[in-house]
Amino acid sequence: MGIIIRQSFKGTIVSFTGAFLGAVNMLWVSPKFLSPSEIGTISFLESAATSLMSIGSLGIIYISDRYFPQFKTEDHKHAGFPTFLLAYLFLGFLFTSLVYLLGQSYFMSFYEGKRLAVDYVSYFIPVLFFFLLFMALLETFSRAYFRIVVPSFNREVLLRLLGIILVLAYAWWTFDFTSFLVFRIAMYALATLVLFFYLKNLKMKFTWPDFSILTKEKILPMIKYGLIIMIGGIASVLIIKIDALLIPAFLDVNMLGIYSISFFIGGILEIPRKSIAQISIPVISKAWNEQDFSTLSLVYKKSALNQMIVGAWIFMGIWFNVDSIFTIMPNGSEYQAGKYVIFWIALARLVDMATGVNNEIILQSKYFTFNLLVGVFLAIINVGANVLLIPVWGITGAAISIFVSFTLFNLVRFIFIWKKLGMQPFDKSNLYICLLVLACAGINELLPTMSHYLVDVVLRSVIVSVLFIGSILYFRISPDLNQLTIVLYQKIFSFRIKK
Repeated sequence: MGIIIRQSFKGTIVSFTGAFLGAVNMLWVSPKFLSPSEIGTISFLESAATSLMSIGSLGIIYISDRYFPQFKTEDHKHAGFPTFLLAYLFLGFLFTSLVYLLGQSYFMSFYEGKRLAVDYVSYFIPVLFFFLLFMALLETFSRAYFRIVVPSFNREVLLRLLGIILVLAYAWWTFDFTSFLVFRIAMYALATLVLFFYLKNLKMKFTWPDFSILTKEKILPMIKYGLIIMIGGIASVLIIKIDALLIPAFLDVNMLGIYSISFFIGGILEIPRKSIAQISIPVISKAWNEQDFSTLSLVYKKSALNQMIVGAWIFMGIWFNVDSIFTIMPNGSEYQAGKYVIFWIALARLVDMATGVNNEIILQSKYFTFNLLVGVFLAIINVGANVLLIPVWGITGAAISIFVSFTLFNLVRFIFIWKKLGMQPFDKSNLYICLLVLACAGINELLPTMSHYLVDVVLRSVIVSVLFIGSILYFRISPDLNQLTIVLYQKIFSFRIKK
């Protein structure tokens, strides 16, 4: 568990740095210099590319996470397994791109007259899809080396910093929005190259596959696993990304721009979960290979508890200050229609965090097909909910659909792991956290609203944080958090002594 804590802590610092840059971009730079239509078009482009990625990956990302430990060697050649995965992924890209290009006119017919910022944005989709696809695979190679910090920096910091620079350049120089999208895709190309050379620095060798080790008997089960997971991946995209594809079809791309800003704010809760999940995957995979159920149970419980603490703290920080957030934003009144989108998306992420690394445990087990069946069922529910709720409640309806899907998905996974493995991640500590959140919410309601929004944000955030985190530490609800606090205190104290 030690490496999970260390890498997760470092990864979380990087991720929160990226979140800060993302917040600067999404809460100030983009609303100030881009129109809601342009923001919506960017969101549409990236959501469509991500949707293609769920098909074109052929489940290769999960194949890498699951099977890489079996081929890992000290000479860093790994029997040519990385090269095999790259080649297989390229075939998936070619097949998916061909299908997309053949059906492109039908797909785009749903958006006729919906004011996409450029008419031929559909041509950018397969190009962006290519770089997203290969960047995701290179990230799995880094995880196999138990390295998540640089990939996190690459995705969370570098891309967002370049995104800010690009928007500012678009505002200050005279190039059109089509060129802007070309430069944005180039950002992802650069990030993919950074990861490739980072892996070379880790001494990973992309040698020709050794088919005496990568035998047909080993390859076929991997491909079967990947194709099954691919169907589950498509279902996951329908749960997470279908809103960005349906909103401009039912409403318009302007509303997607407002939704994208609000979705980003609510989705901030996902940041620490990503770090913990990424570094947990190889540990969970190793535990399954060794049938080490005590480690699985420990990772499951600690991930649920610590994620719940961090998620609840961030949720309160966002929702208790939501009105001030719109005051801070340029043209904030235009985006205030997304207020309850923030609430429902943040609540959905909190549910996901509070249930621990259940998805990773199931995907690395022999029960991985369960995620497929449940995912397909819930994807159908999510699509149906979006179709029903978006026309009635607009973008808030899309957010409620995501909350319902996340809650049902995690509830089913919780019950499955409990029944099949006899593991469940909750105890009285989780109840204490819920009671603390309710107490903090009550205190927040009693606090007077300050005349200046910045003073109100700082005062409200400090009071709630001291009460919440202070209570967690005082009652030792999370031993890991107490231990981390002691380590940080000792490092700060020793630094001051040396100075």
